[in-house]
Amino acid sequence: MSALKKNSKSKFISEDINDFINESQFLNDSPKKKQQKRRGDTSDKDVPNLVALSAANNKKRKINEGIEACGESRQKILHVMSRQLDLRKQINENLLRSLSEVLNNLEADYTALKENEQKLEHLTGSFMKCLQQATAAHKQKLRAFKEIHMTFKKECEEMDVDQKAEMDKLGEELEEDINKLKQKLISETKRSGWETLRRVEGLIMRGAMKPDDRPLWFDIYKAFPPIVEPKFARPKPENQQIRPILYKEDTIRAKFHSKGHGISANMLTPGGESYTKRLIQKYDQLKSEGVAEEEIIDKSVAAVTSDRKTEPYVAKNPESVSSSVLSEANIPNIFKEQ
Repeated sequence: MSALKKNSKSKFISEDINDFINESQFLNDSPKKKQQKRRGDTSDKDVPNLVALSAANNKKRKINEGIEACGESRQKILHVMSRQLDLRKQINENLLRSLSEVLNNLEADYTALKENEQKLEHLTGSFMKCLQQATAAHKQKLRAFKEIHMTFKKECEEMDVDQKAEMDKLGEELEEDINKLKQKLISETKRSGWETLRRVEGLIMRGAMKPDDRPLWFDIYKAFPPIVEPKFARPKPENQQIRPILYKEDTIRAKFHSKGHGISANMLTPGGESYTKRLIQKYDQLKSEGVAEEEIIDKSVAAVTSDRKTEPYVAKNPESVSSSVLSEANIPNIFKEQ
């Protein structure tokens, strides 16, 4: 719309300039073509007519020169104004283009701002929801911590009361024990003092110690004797019962060892059972069968010995060289000459 207005204005200006030039007083005063009058026959009238005609011709020439100069200036003015109009048209078009670009950019910025506003509103809403949820969770945790603190404080107070009662009780018991220990130490000290005093007196009476060699405490202890004399020098011994530490197998083992049977365990044997253990197992088996007590030991020894002789040798590591050599060796007849 602005471009159309400017174009219409420029057209109106050019038309006004044309009207101004066409209707100017200077151009209106220019002489028009007049009909030439016929010369008269009179000579009197020829001279002034010639003067007037030459003056009119000069004037007409000047007017024509002025008209030509005005036409040239008019053409120049129109050319300059047309150039200015073209330049103004270009400037207006550039300005319109830049304004349209600015408007488009502003519209794009406005839409982007609207989108950013919506995003910010959404983010603000979500952030507020998160804050509310975090506040609620924090309140719940704070409430739970307060409850835990109250229960812990209550338990600590109860524990303090119990510990104070136990400490008071323990203090009383320790005080009683200390008093008893003091009394015991005093009585033992008195007893040992009396014993030492009597020994020194016995040594002096029998001449083993000279009276001048007696210690200083002897006179002090004799001058200030204890108030209560001990009843005996040493504590009365107590009869302690010894617990039975022998098992049933120990009595059976003793029977075999008394007759020279049941050697000690050999750690080199691959079997887990010792010779004595086998004798005890055989003893229990024969006793359960009802064999007499006098025959059980001999029969147990004979049975276990025969079992040991018939038992094959089992190597722990059959892949070793020593096991292969021992398996081929005749151990019972190893010392016999072949």
